Amino acid sequence: MTHSLKYLLTASSGVTNFPEFVAVGMVDEVQMGYCDGNITTAEPRQDWMRKLFKEDPELQQLYTDRCTNYRHEFRTHTESFMQDFNQIEGTVSLCLCMNIKCFTFFSPL
Repeated sequence: MTHSLKYLLTASSGVTNFPEFVAVGMVDEVQMGYCDGNITTAEPRQDWMRKLFKEDPELQQLYTDRCTNYRHEFRTHTESFMQDFNQIEGTVSLCLCMNIKCFTFFSPL
């Protein structure tokens, strides 16, 4: 069975009531995971992902670590972007979409 996997990463500065960093993982356009700059762990958004994290806590830690790393990397890029354009204040947003067109799930029967 073929599926699509997509990660959306967004960093912003100067946006009120919105985290500076948000990451969303989607399978077949359905959100399966989430993290942002205000939480400390990656959050599963589907029952199958909750089960996967429960069975393999190291996998949840891997996603949490990646989220933390991307958050720091995006903060650096946002600050650099603001300096390059001599923007001391205001709103800046950066977005990256990583799209893996197809992959195959192998599930035991």
